[in-house]
Amino acid sequence: MTTADDVGRREFKLASSPAAWALTAFGLRRAAEVVWAAYGEDDASDIGKDAALGAAYMLLTGYALENVIKALLLIKRPDLCKPGRAPRWPGGGHNLPKLFDEADVGFSSDEQRLLDRLRAFVTWRGRYPMPTKPETLMTEGALSWVTSPVPVVVSRNDHNVAVGLFDRVMDMLPF
Repeated sequence: MTTADDVGRREFKLASSPAAWALTAFGLRRAAEVVWAAYGEDDASDIGKDAALGAAYMLLTGYALENVIKALLLIKRPDLCKPGRAPRWPGGGHNLPKLFDEADVGFSSDEQRLLDRLRAFVTWRGRYPMPTKPETLMTEGALSWVTSPVPVVVSRNDHNVAVGLFDRVMDMLPF
């Protein structure tokens, strides 16, 4: 007889597979593309763009890249995933440049800048009105974000760089 614990262990093992991470990444990227379309990718003017949609796009794009790079890391470093516990990610799990470094995925200076920006969105900027650590207020310019919100403008170049990087990592996966 299959017990609830057996089912839990099986489900945890399946959810810890690189394919599960890649599938989640693909869903997040799809959601980011829907938001990108609503943001107005064909609008040449940044005036009137919805800052909330820009922030949501950056958050979803950051999570999509985080999940796809974690899928690759699980393939390259299966030691990250131990039975009965979630993977232990280098750099705490949200540091996108660190995750890409650990997976030996080189990136251009444009990709580096985007990964640095997206790291802030997945750790706090896309989720909270302020960072969870006071020291981040100064180091990431968060104070001006909180006291006088600046619109999040996402450029066509940001979008192109993100799509290219995502596709490149997806192509490195063996499935």
